[in-house]
Amino acid sequence: MNIQSIICWQCHKKVDKEGNTQFFNDQYKHRVNIDNTRFYQFTCPEGHLNFAIQGNNKFEILYELGIEAYNDEFFREAVTNFASAVERFHEYCIMLFLAPKSLEEFNIAVSNQKVIAKYSERQYGAFFMLFLKLLNFAPPVLDEKFLKKHMLKLSVDNPINFRNNIIHQGYIPTKEECISYAKITSFYINEILEQIYTWNADIIKNTNKFFIDSLKSEIKKEKNINGDVLIMKTRSFVGASNFYENSKKEIDFNEHLYLMNLISKRSRDLPFTLKK
Repeated sequence: MNIQSIICWQCHKKVDKEGNTQFFNDQYKHRVNIDNTRFYQFTCPEGHLNFAIQGNNKFEILYELGIEAYNDEFFREAVTNFASAVERFHEYCIMLFLAPKSLEEFNIAVSNQKVIAKYSERQYGAFFMLFLKLLNFAPPVLDEKFLKKHMLKLSVDNPINFRNNIIHQGYIPTKEECISYAKITSFYINEILEQIYTWNADIIKNTNKFFIDSLKSEIKKEKNINGDVLIMKTRSFVGASNFYENSKKEIDFNEHLYLMNLISKRSRDLPFTLKK
């Protein structure tokens, strides 16, 4: 996901003599690097000016950056991305539990959550207690029991200590440890998402819509854009949309690794578009 292919929406709507669109034609795709703004502006060979934003949640993006780092055999970098994804996931869940009823309420919640945004332990505490209060049972804990439950092994028994050893002690994980950590974090995120979906399916869909609307409004105002902005989403193994769009869909982890590796390699062969 660090190198993302993006298509000109106006060219995509063109239909050839056989009735096919240009969606799978690499001539109409462009290569961009994902950054924190998640905003892209480019002009296609036909002269069409395009504006697009990455519609995935932050934790989804970070997890897929971890997948890409794993496929490139940067195992330490992969683990740090998976760990960051978990922290941003707790932040996302807090927004779900606050259950904003309007875009205005959503923006107020985002603004006030910044008070604890830099303190991961405080965010986790807020997430844990809100989960307990609203669902009437405690959420899964990323600890030794959770690791044993899924029959995975790390250099230490506790996934949190494993993460801390890498971040603070400079520990370099093996390929096997990296894949175990990738799996345990995905199990953790998806298990919680499934529990939230079962409790209140609409809350995920509504909050994600507010997230997109808020990001789109902010970008259009900041960049002074009068036209439309394309919302671009990519496949994610821990995607929240996996539940509210198709809650029964099972995604194989090894299949996801393989597909994302193919997508990443193909994207690198596309024309590169610098962000302005």
